[in-house]
Amino acid sequence: MRRRLQFIAIAVVAALAVTVAFSLARNDRQGGSAPPLTSPQSATAESGGVKLTVSRAEFSGTATFVDLAASVAGADATRVTRVTIPAAAFVAGNMAPADLAGNIMLIANGPAAVQRLRPVAATGPAKIVLSYVDVDDGQGGRRRVTGNWVLDLKPPADLANALRLEKLSPGQPATAQGVTVRPLSATRSSTETLVTVALDGPPGIEQLALPELAGASSNGGPVYGARIAGGPGEPVTFAFPPTTFGKPLQIEFTEFVSTPPAGSGGARWVDLRLGDLLQRQGVTGKSGEQAAVDASDLAGSSSGEPVTVTGIEFSDGIIRFNLAGYFPTDDGVTLTLADGTKLLPALIGSQTGTSPTGDIGQGAGSFVTFQFGKADLRGTVRLTLAEPGSILRDSWRVDFTP
Repeated sequence: MRRRLQFIAIAVVAALAVTVAFSLARNDRQGGSAPPLTSPQSATAESGGVKLTVSRAEFSGTATFVDLAASVAGADATRVTRVTIPAAAFVAGNMAPADLAGNIMLIANGPAAVQRLRPVAATGPAKIVLSYVDVDDGQGGRRRVTGNWVLDLKPPADLANALRLEKLSPGQPATAQGVTVRPLSATRSSTETLVTVALDGPPGIEQLALPELAGASSNGGPVYGARIAGGPGEPVTFAFPPTTFGKPLQIEFTEFVSTPPAGSGGARWVDLRLGDLLQRQGVTGKSGEQAAVDASDLAGSSSGEPVTVTGIEFSDGIIRFNLAGYFPTDDGVTLTLADGTKLLPALIGSQTGTSPTGDIGQGAGSFVTFQFGKADLRGTVRLTLAEPGSILRDSWRVDFTP
């Protein structure tokens, strides 16, 4: 099954020196990143040889963030063992994950990872209860472990204050170049500011550059909000750093991408001397390996603006081609191998690179992945893509008031 995703990459320098014109309440981070976890925890539960531990947490009215670690008894130390917690494994009536359709994935016997859960109620239970987990041994084996993991968390004494919320009223839509951003809602908490908007415009319109918190700066550059919910055609929610209660809020969008409708025709292709470039760089297709692509690796391309392949990556039987400034649709994407076999994509996605200096869109690109076998990495291959989406740049500003 082909899937399409959008990824947002935020480059944040350590110990940001932040100056703010207005609105920022805590100014040590970019949107979408986890807040400092200031509430120590010592919750541990074990079933079926799988131990889960929560060592720290942060409570707010929009989310609960927990530092969660997993260990698996007898796990092979030479391989990566994964512990997956599906949303359905959370027992109802207790804490639940923020994404009810997603999974939590942990590296067994590895470092803890911060997870976003739904906020606790002021009078409700503050505990995580799980009925099963899935364990992947890194060798193709996957097993379900059933049990009863109960992780009791200790909220801070001032929980009521930590759960403080402020709902803001949306202002007028902003329209430019046929794209309208309709503000729907904004919510402030002690850990973040959540903003939800709807996008109206050409079919396939998607936000490309990260939206900015107007009037705030981080190390001389914009303060961004990361996309945490919503897909194509759905309202989209962005997480900004916490902002000052009682103050107005303005969000600015600067870039969108409009992808052609499926079946619109047109294609571009590039022939890569895949076997030669991998051999030259000593790359065999092992998970984690990467290879650079330069002009000498191109055997040919379609007419018009060329497709720029910037690099190749490998992960668990997947080969990924990174593209610069190109946003293809799912329509007509193939990888033709040296023997003429055509592979369909496993995943297509876009990503926006940003920097603390505000270089939005610089380095923006996309990627396409395919499942492969070792024999597929020989000779010259042809990567065929549909016509790219067009990038729309302007200023769309929407306001929210207390």
